Parts: sequence; structure tokens; C-alpha cells
Amino acid sequence: MTYEEITGVTMKKNLLCAAVAASLATGALAPLPALSQGLEEIIVTARKREESLQDAPLNVSAISQDRIQKFDVTSLERIATTTPQFFVGRSSNGSGAQMTLRGIGSSSTSIGIEQSVAVIMDGVYYGQGRVLNEGMFDLGQIEVLKGPQSLFFGKNATAGVISLTTAKPGDEFEAIGRVGYEVESEQMRYEGILSGPLTETVGARLAVRYSDMEGGYFSNKSKVQPYDSFDVATGQVNSFISPADNDDAPGEEELLARLTVTADPTDQLSMAFTASVTEVEVANSSWNYTHFNCPGGVGGLNPDLRCGDNFVITQNKMPEPLANSLPYARSNGDLFNEYESYSLTANIEYRFGDFTLTSITNYQDNQNTFGLSGDFQSIPNATFATEKNTWNAFSEEIRLASDFDGAFNFMVGLLY
Repeated sequence: MTYEEITGVTMKKNLLCAAVAASLATGALAPLPALSQGLEEIIVTARKREESLQDAPLNVSAISQDRIQKFDVTSLERIATTTPQFFVGRSSNGSGAQMTLRGIGSSSTSIGIEQSVAVIMDGVYYGQGRVLNEGMFDLGQIEVLKGPQSLFFGKNATAGVISLTTAKPGDEFEAIGRVGYEVESEQMRYEGILSGPLTETVGARLAVRYSDMEGGYFSNKSKVQPYDSFDVATGQVNSFISPADNDDAPGEEELLARLTVTADPTDQLSMAFTASVTEVEVANSSWNYTHFNCPGGVGGLNPDLRCGDNFVITQNKMPEPLANSLPYARSNGDLFNEYESYSLTANIEYRFGDFTLTSITNYQDNQNTFGLSGDFQSIPNATFATEKNTWNAFSEEIRLASDFDGAFNFMVGLLY
């Protein structure tokens, strides 16, 4: 998918060529007033106010709701496949992700590091890399802002911003059902949406998605590995085995739900309240690790592991002693990653005269638990780890923006 296909620039070029060709055929180069009639105006909020994409003095790529649905752009990884210079990599531990835009990004080694590429959902900042697991489905629009955005989005947006807007209830009742199946990973997906007005001033939209991946698109080729364990209490050396893990990865199972209620009691007052829940579990938290340094065409830790492009992993289950003693480990030694989160957001706008007062209130909470093979290869010197971390945040943003007819306008805001 090219940038032109996503933004609709191809349509502009085709219309222009057709119009010029028609003018040449008639022997006159007439003005092209009909050109603008065939173009869809895209409204963006890159500067915290609604304006045409053509008027925004920023490098903004916008993906409309129709294109989001057509190409299933429902995750940060999928946004990366449609956006030049934007790259996303998952991490088994630490912050959980590394996002890079225009070559600038943040390390994934520490959970305390916030990303240089800021992710904004319905005007709310999500600072953790674990936002990769959030339920980014049933979206209304996606905006990608390249370059530093500290003026409107804070000091952490040094590389850029990925701004997502969820779909809102419309004026007409909708009932949407979708079923999909992916052959390679044996994944079933079910999605249902109910949306419409409840009264003349109140609307609601409920979206739910469930998917279950029986297999995966990464094969695990690990082998049974023996290893010795030194007991510091008795001084004895015991021999154990690290079982092979023949399950394909990632083996993902997810449940996503979002409820949005909008209210417009007067022409001046607009309110939107959103509650979302995300539950995602994968069979291996480091299923997408790949080898980049292969001296002699073999793995640096395991010379029996040849490097190639067949997308396989070699990671063993936890040995029984570790599985029964490590906190948060599973008794059968399975590798896993569980992510659970919920979020509550209130967006309120009040318009009076030439001014708009905006309030955005959010509370978010997430918990991530994993058990991983830290060496990422099937070797006798096993390195296993478990972790459970929780994150919760409250934010309140208040903005006052003007809408004068002249060249001068202003915005002032507070963020806690």
C-alpha cells in the first residue's frame, strides 16, 4: 500500500489528467472548476482544532474511516505498513515496543521509558509502549504527524504523533457484523457493532471484537535441552531438562470492547463519554524476535541454528523447577504474555461566541504479565524470566481556542 493510495493523491492525479485531456481534445485550455468537486475534503485535528488537511501547515498523513475498514488498519503495526518512515517492533519485556518515525525512536529496554512517538487516542496521551496491545478497531480516522509536535502534544512527542479517533454514533441506526478467517495462522475473528440515536440529543455506539488464533505464522523449532542447576542451599548440582515448545506463535486470543455515548443537549454543548476494555493473550511474548547478526550464517548463541528467511523461532518452555518456583510462571512451563486494560474518557466542548472551551478527562489502567525465554534461542544455558507490572494514569486537559475571522487566532491550555 503506497502513501498515494492511502491519502487519495492518486485520485487527484487521475482527475487532473482526465480534465486536461478533455480540454486539449476541445482545443482550449479552460479552467478546471470541476476538479475540486471530485475531491473529498479531509478534516484533521493536528493543531487541536478542526481544519482542512490542505490548510494544516504540518506534515500530516490522514487515513479515512473507509480506508481503515477496507485495509483493516486496526493496529500500530498495520499503520506502519501504510506509512512511510514509520516502523514498529514489539518487545518481550521492558516498555513492550519500540516505535520509530523518521529514524527517531525510544529504546524498549525499560518500562519507565515513554515513547518518542506519542500515541493519542480520542485526544488522550498513551505513554507506554504497551499501547501496542490496545483495541484499535472501529476507528473513525487516523492521523500521522511526522516531526516534533511538542507545541500541541507535549515534550515526549519528539519524533511525531499517531493520533487515532474512534468511530462515534451517527444519526441513523446501524447494525454491523463481520466474520473473518486467516488461513496461515488459523485465526477466526468476529466483530459486531450497534450504533445509533437513543433520543434526539443522545447517541450510543457499542463495538465488540473477539478473535482466536489456533496456530500462528511463526513455527517454533526448539529441541529438548538438558541443563544443570546448582542448589546454593545444599551445594548439589541437579540435572533437568528444558522441554521443547512446538506450539506455533503467537497463538493470539483477544477480546476488545468499546462503548461510546454522545450527548448534544444544546447547540453550544457537545459531550462524548467512552469506556473501553482490552484483553489480549499470546502464547509467547517474544514470538517476533529475529536474528540480525549471523556470522557464518548461524546464530551467535547457538551454532546449530542457521539463519534464514523462513520466520521460525527456537524457544523452550520453562524447566519444571523454575515453573514451580518463579512467581507468575505457569506450572506447565508455557511461555506467555497477558495484557489487560480499561480506559474511561470524557470529551466535553462548549462553544460561546468566537471561542471553544474543551475539557478532556481520562483514566487508564493496564496490567501486563509474561513468562519468557530471555535467550531467545534453544541453548543449554537457559535464561528465563517472569514479570507482572501495572500502570494507571489520570489526566485532565483544558483548552480555550478562538475562532476569529481574521488572520489572528489563539489557543491556551492546561494539562495535568
